[in-house]
Amino acid sequence: MAKFLTTEGVNKHLANIINYAKHELVIISPFIDLKSSIVDLLNLKKDNHELKIIIVFGKNKGHIVDSLLQKDFEFLKSFPNIEINYSEYLHAKYYANEDRSLLTSMNLLDYSQKNNIEFGILTEKTRFIDQFKFWVKRDNVDYDAYDYFTNNVVKNSTTLYKAEPRYIKKTFKFKKVYDGSDVKLDNLSGIYNEFPNESRYYTSRTSQNPNMGYCIRTGEPIPFNIEKPFSLSAYRIWSMYNNGDYPENFCHFTGELSNGETTFSKPVLNKNWSMVKRKLNYEY
Repeated sequence: MAKFLTTEGVNKHLANIINYAKHELVIISPFIDLKSSIVDLLNLKKDNHELKIIIVFGKNKGHIVDSLLQKDFEFLKSFPNIEINYSEYLHAKYYANEDRSLLTSMNLLDYSQKNNIEFGILTEKTRFIDQFKFWVKRDNVDYDAYDYFTNNVVKNSTTLYKAEPRYIKKTFKFKKVYDGSDVKLDNLSGIYNEFPNESRYYTSRTSQNPNMGYCIRTGEPIPFNIEKPFSLSAYRIWSMYNNGDYPENFCHFTGELSNGETTFSKPVLNKNWSMVKRKLNYEY
């Protein structure tokens, strides 16, 4: 039976979908920026190699790393049984496990979960239809949504990363024994590697280009401008919410990780302001 949810309910049931997933977890969201509570829930699933995680993200053609931040990719690829896909035109948001699903307006973004007014429709599989699905007309919302997203959205997306559990057979044992995980496909790491890592940020900053800055959301090199600390694609995402105090990931001046201490209103780490004023004659 379908149930309407407001923002609080969407957050609650999204957490429940992750928490109670045992064999399957589907996450479909154009933009992904995992907040700490979601990371904590997912961390509890790392040892469950039987849980298949399917993720589809989208938007930002030509610069897809703005839709799935590297920190989240590094976290997600530590799971033994996961598939990460990309769909250029994805706008829908859908979250599901083997028992229930959530159709919602909410991206899997820290900001959306904390600040936006969202809605959702929670659906659950009925045992009657589950047991007699070959004889009962499948007009259940949960089945229709699951069928659409798994057989259309997922299958028509491009797989960029895939890891599968590896099993071995033990003598005198009927069940296969888990023996680790193998990466079957990784076309994402190379995309992230196109952007400088933290050690290269300092090399570039201390080189002969004082006009270089870094996007405070993605860390990619951009012209240094206190008033424009985002890349174009990151700015487009930020402008959807226009929150000058939203925590970002990098220092605009050095490109080093800021751990949320930089914002649009304050794009440079405190410790670097003296260098900004000295080298570029900015007044703070």
